[in-house]
Formats: sequence, structure tokens, C-alpha cells
Amino acid sequence: MLYVEETTVLKIIEKKYQKFHESFARRGEMLYQSLIATPLGKLRVLADERVLHRVLFEEQKGKYAHLNSIPGTSAPIACFEQELQSYFAGNLKEFTTPYVLQGTFFQVTVWQEVGKIPWGKTLVYSEVAEEIQRPLAVRAAASAVGDNPLAILIPCHRVVRKQALGGYAGGVWRKKWLLDHETASRKNLK
Repeated sequence: MLYVEETTVLKIIEKKYQKFHESFARRGEMLYQSLIATPLGKLRVLADERVLHRVLFEEQKGKYAHLNSIPGTSAPIACFEQELQSYFAGNLKEFTTPYVLQGTFFQVTVWQEVGKIPWGKTLVYSEVAEEIQRPLAVRAAASAVGDNPLAILIPCHRVVRKQALGGYAGGVWRKKWLLDHETASRKNLK
């Protein structure tokens, strides 16, 4: 097993995201940022003209805080905002707003698997690890779930611990609210 100092890992992550932003800027594309009000607080949404890049709760900072953006909106942000309204009204099961996943191969694999969890259902972290054919990587899968850059859109709130809810980057109270909302809304969509 390879052990790397945490500071080294953070430097690698920072370089990776800095390179992403530099390549994005070189292409002349602009990231727009909007705050969308929801029953759970404001969501900070970053997108270009084609796809969503980040959906985070307003108070979340962390490794994505350095992505430069300008206040504004784009077609993906407007589409996501409409879909969010339908989701919170209990009328939407699946988001169709285009997005891009940026992370390590393992993270993207986990996020894609989490994206397959049906609306109103849950999986435990070990089931996610098994689904991606990495049954011994439960902690790594849980870490990837926690690093989800697209809150609600990639439904990491649907991944729970065996005997408890588990954590949620937006706060456990939000995770509980989202799960309760989907359970209560399930009868509207049958």
C-alpha cells in the first residue's frame, strides 16, 4: 500500500484544479456563477455555456473555491434552476441538465455509480464499492462520495452508512431532509 503525506496529496489536488482552470481560460471559455435559492439554503452553481461544473451549498468552500468565475447565468444554470424547482415540488425524479465530472478516475467512477441510484432509494457505502468492482475500497468510495462536486444532481445524499445516515458535505440535516423529501414525494410520481 502506498502512503503519501496529506500535504503532498493536497498539493497534487491544487495543481490539478489549477491546471483545469488554466486550460479552461486558455480556451477562452467563461465560468458563470449563480446562487439559486432552495428550501435547504442557497446553492452556488458554476457552469460554462454548455455544462454544469459545480453545484455546492453556499457555505461550502474548500478545494473548488479558487475556480474563477463571474456572476451570471448560462443555459445549463437556467435549466438546472427549473429542474430544481420541479425536484423540490416533488415532480422530478431525474435531472437532465448537462454536466461534466472532473476528478480522478476512481472519483468519477464512484460519482457515475452514485448517479445510477434510483430516486427515493439508498445504497450503503460498501454497496457502492461493490458496484464499481472494488469491494475493499469502501473508505475510498466514501471519500469520493464526500467529494461530490455536484450536490443533489449527483445524489450522494442517497448513500448511507449501514446503521446511520453517515456524513454529507452540505450537512447531515440536509441529507435527512433530501431523503425524507424523496420518500414523501414518491407517491406523487407513481
